[in-house]
Amino acid sequence: MSLPPDILHKISQKYSDDQQAEVQLKLLDLKRFLESHSWVEIDRVLRGVIHLNSNLDKMDIFINLTRQDPRDLLLNAEYKLENGKDIQLHDFSKPFTD
Repeated sequence: MSLPPDILHKISQKYSDDQQAEVQLKLLDLKRFLESHSWVEIDRVLRGVIHLNSNLDKMDIFINLTRQDPRDLLLNAEYKLENGKDIQLHDFSKPFTD
């Protein structure tokens, strides 16, 4: 089991060399967990986790949120509340481009 190239690249951009292996392990563990939920777009969720933070402590918070309900993570990662409406700012079903 591995992570998509765009996610690996984003990890290398956001995390120090000594943190990258730990981040990858955390995401692989989350990926294994999410595979039991056939309706979840796993890579989309993983991209959302990476987008929301660059701090390992915060990552655990978002991983726990994802384990409870991946939709909550996606709402936090992709949308912004504006004038009482959720406005989609990102679409993490597509690979990172930077």
